[in-house]
Amino acid sequence: MTTDALRTAVHNGQPLGGDRFQGGQLERSWIIDSHAHLGAWFNFPIADRALDAYVALMDRVGIQVSCVTGLPAIGPWTHQGNALVAQAVARYPHRFVAYCTVNPHRPAEGRAELEEWR
Repeated sequence: MTTDALRTAVHNGQPLGGDRFQGGQLERSWIIDSHAHLGAWFNFPIADRALDAYVALMDRVGIQVSCVTGLPAIGPWTHQGNALVAQAVARYPHRFVAYCTVNPHRPAEGRAELEEWR
């Protein structure tokens, strides 16, 4: 798929996964978003932060699974960001894979976060 075709498909809300031709066979392929964010951050624009809106966007562009981190966890709210991600995984266990974020400047808290969200 060319870049222009990709842009057109996304703009028109066409799934990007779907069937593809490879080696004389028609196969089903998956699209996995390996780096995505949930939640809010002051300079990171997300049009609709609701979890259901994110899943609808995944469906629209053909993403089957998203590996996510919580934006609040990147800053001083590590626990809140990880909790947000845990809620998403609990609600949509087959759609999200969680990254647990730790603050490298607070190793004791990081260890506790890893233990809690394991």
